[in-house]
Amino acid sequence: MIILKDWEWKYRIFFNNNVLDKVNQFNEQFNKEEQRLFQKQIKFYRSFYTIENLLQALNDPSLNKDDVIKKLLKISKNVIVHCLC
Repeated sequence: MIILKDWEWKYRIFFNNNVLDKVNQFNEQFNKEEQRLFQKQIKFYRSFYTIENLLQALNDPSLNKDDVIKKLLKISKNVIVHCLC
């Protein structure tokens, strides 16, 4: 059994393709129906990012900052701003 060790994967897959690859590999262990449902979840979490996700991506030494910024400029309307007030 494969274990997905990155508990923040939902919030990291928007900017980090390495994490996305690991999540997709993790999905391969499921049956077809579970894979379909998990793919829907992946698609949902790939559809937005938060400012916190962006800052984490910019501080991640394994990611190219220029690539993160280029992606950000293309999809700036997908940001979700939330307040913990």
